[in-house]
Amino acid sequence: MLGYGSMDLGVPTLRAAVSAHDCIAGCCFSAADVYVGSQIGWGCPIGVLAADGGFARSLDRVTTRGAAVRAREKNDVLAGEIAATRNG
Repeated sequence: MLGYGSMDLGVPTLRAAVSAHDCIAGCCFSAADVYVGSQIGWGCPIGVLAADGGFARSLDRVTTRGAAVRAREKNDVLAGEIAATRNG
């Protein structure tokens, strides 16, 4: 028993929550969306969560936001710089 009861209860509840609104809090994007999106983003690629329906839409909303795109761009630049110092 984990903090959400069980996967059989937690996954459908999470799917319903992210499917009900564009944002987890309902009215506006918040840190809750970043947190929930990161959990979905972790769970889908490894098969813990099915990347369909509400999960796919929620993940898309979080990962295509301007701030997320800029953060990945900065991360890619930094990763390249680190790789260059290790390889050169």
